[in-house]
Amino acid sequence: MPAVTDLVNSSVYNSIRSTVSNVLGVGDGAQNGYGRTLESTSKADNDIIYAADMQLLFNDLVKARTHQSGTPPTWSSADGLGAPSAGEIVGVYAADVGAGGTSVDAINDLNEGFADFESAAVDISDNRDTFDSGQFSTSIGDSNERQSSWNAEITHTVTVTWANADERRYFFNTGGSIKFNANLTGGTSVPGDVTTTPPGTKDEIWQTMLGTMGTITFGKNTTVADGSNPGIGTNVGNYYAAWAATSSQYPVGIFSKSGAGLYAENEYSIVAWETAPNSIRFLISFSDNDIGDEVSDPASTGPEDEDVTGVTTSTVSFLTATGVLGISQPALTVNSNL
Repeated sequence: MPAVTDLVNSSVYNSIRSTVSNVLGVGDGAQNGYGRTLESTSKADNDIIYAADMQLLFNDLVKARTHQSGTPPTWSSADGLGAPSAGEIVGVYAADVGAGGTSVDAINDLNEGFADFESAAVDISDNRDTFDSGQFSTSIGDSNERQSSWNAEITHTVTVTWANADERRYFFNTGGSIKFNANLTGGTSVPGDVTTTPPGTKDEIWQTMLGTMGTITFGKNTTVADGSNPGIGTNVGNYYAAWAATSSQYPVGIFSKSGAGLYAENEYSIVAWETAPNSIRFLISFSDNDIGDEVSDPASTGPEDEDVTGVTTSTVSFLTATGVLGISQPALTVNSNL
């Protein structure tokens, strides 16, 4: 830390900017970096740091923190943050206008000193994985329907592709995620009823199984569901360490949810594999594995296995940081329909 009466030199300025760049900029090539172009630029040794330079650095800090805390941005360790005006001399703890030089305390101007910029940079670094919900938008990539009856297994396969591997990183580093939903309506299920205990028909079992798992979220490092009976998630997300070993023959399971009672063999599941550094394929399976159970009717000749009826729906959507950061939504290709 410079002394109280020191000005901000290029070394101090570049140190703050480096912290900002690791969050707002390209980052470390992995789990750090929002991928945005900084307004501020690094300075050479002995360069004078002008108020205009601090203004650009201020803009970068505000952009990152707005994504994290909303508008107007709030600060955890910085006592607020203000941008220096043209002509100000920026010191360690405050900035004074005109020929008065640098303040020796923070009374005159609490929010524009080097220490405030440094604290603000610490804020955005410590909170790089904390996001304001208002900075995101949700859009449907594909909603797939099966209106005819089915048995055995039906699948919905999609490929999600980013412009390049870095854009894939930025999507997840900024809090983006891929979301999966499924439901069954009509048939012999009770409309809107996902809580029947125990459900009476195969359709009701499927409706309850899908309805109570909620929304499945494939994120940065995990896949989880938010329902009242959410099924089994995994620690597989975008940064899964073994993507290179996956393929259509050897996918990684990311989620599963089983049926109950006589239909406990039935399962909804998602597996995934990497098709390229900028692309992931997801195979969503509705597996009606129940082959029929013995019934008490003496006239029965053996197990009975009814079809799943009604409308089965599988939806894939994106949560994207389209706010102040302007992150682009990936493309989605449908490889197979229900």
